[in-house]
Amino acid sequence: MQVKQFFDAMGELETKYVQEALTYKKPVRRSAWMRWGAAAACFVLVAVLLTEGILSPLAGMTVTAYAVGTDAEIPSAGAAFATGTINEDGTLSGYPLMFYLQGSGIEKVRFSCKSGQIRFTDLTGQRDEYGFAQNFTVTYGAAAGDETDYPSLLVEWLPRPMMEALAAADTGIADLPADLRQDIIVLEITFANGRTATRAVTIDLQDDGSFRAAFRAYRIRKSDVFVGRADSQPMPKDAQGADTLTVTFLDADGHAVEPEGTWYVTDRIDRIAVSFDGQAPDAVQMFFTPSGTETAIEMDFLQTDAAGAENQIVISADALHRDSLMGHLRLVARAGSRTLQSSLYNVIYQP
Repeated sequence: MQVKQFFDAMGELETKYVQEALTYKKPVRRSAWMRWGAAAACFVLVAVLLTEGILSPLAGMTVTAYAVGTDAEIPSAGAAFATGTINEDGTLSGYPLMFYLQGSGIEKVRFSCKSGQIRFTDLTGQRDEYGFAQNFTVTYGAAAGDETDYPSLLVEWLPRPMMEALAAADTGIADLPADLRQDIIVLEITFANGRTATRAVTIDLQDDGSFRAAFRAYRIRKSDVFVGRADSQPMPKDAQGADTLTVTFLDADGHAVEPEGTWYVTDRIDRIAVSFDGQAPDAVQMFFTPSGTETAIEMDFLQTDAAGAENQIVISADALHRDSLMGHLRLVARAGSRTLQSSLYNVIYQP
């Protein structure tokens, strides 16, 4: 290589490196606190997204179940309820299980009972009823006014297969197989925000004739074919309406007690006779709302003993003999597959 060519080449290299050196910028290294600050900001952003996008919708999806008659919550671990038992001959004393739901934004609930039968009763008289059935859907309504109705939307469970098995000769509670001593009611709940949840009420017959019930989250399985049964159709409105029952308040001598103005004085009432179309209902329930509340939340279920007669049921009025009682009484009768409601009666106790 010639000397001139060598120096020309070296000059080009020198110029290249000089230019690179002049234009070179040292990379900026972020300090440790800047890196931690960026990570913390990302964490806060993720937390906000989780809270608003996931947790908030779920916050309004809590549903609890309460036993009518005690207003005790039905826990996931299960509990016994003293509202009714089944006897060795298959007859019932009281009501084995009746419950209502509490929650927020419940749009509708589909109920499916595996073995027994269930009956929906709306004490406000606004929703369809189905008599005793196994599958039906109830519109609860998610508006604020609808939510105050929830405690008035009652679901009663009837262990008909247990009753029929025990009514057979030489069969007692201890003789029943496990599948007859258990039942389940699946609730498919739809909320106003479009989300859904599935819950179940599981019921177990105890050796003494009492029942334990639990309310918990549930996943529908392929084996739950009873959930796929078609819904029952609503009963005609004339079969649901109020004023169908004949209600007579009686004193200790069996004479009719008339109201004073618009109020019945309960210390004068010894018993109440109930009939419909000249026949005796299968069972009658009494519900009481204290005066001044006029809300279903304050409505009490009054457990009563019923004595069947030829064409009526006679109920003891002892539950109405209590100090400071003043409010409104409604009677609900069960007659086959029909549910009948009385008008509201103003009652007051003045001993």
